Amino acid sequence: MDIKIQKEEATAVAILSGKLDSMSVPDVEEGLLDIAEDEDLENIVLDCTDLEYIASSGLRLFFAIAKNARTREARVVIKNPCDFVRQTLHMTGLSSMFEYE
Repeated sequence: MDIKIQKEEATAVAILSGKLDSMSVPDVEEGLLDIAEDEDLENIVLDCTDLEYIASSGLRLFFAIAKNARTREARVVIKNPCDFVRQTLHMTGLSSMFEYE
């Protein structure tokens, strides 16, 4: 799992690649939760173009990001999710918490 975070003005883009599972979540959790809690950010983009897989631990992390962002009225956008990620979010009922590009 690899993550790159880019910030520009009121937007943060987290570029995720690989597999977001129980082994990799601890490595990326702090950085993602930091942007979710950043009061200066109005938009958080989770670029999932190269995200191949998401496990329940990754879903919990996405939920925490959305929840933190909502408390301060920030948008969370999931960009280019593969079919597996999109279907997993839909089947778990989490898809409505995000916008999609």
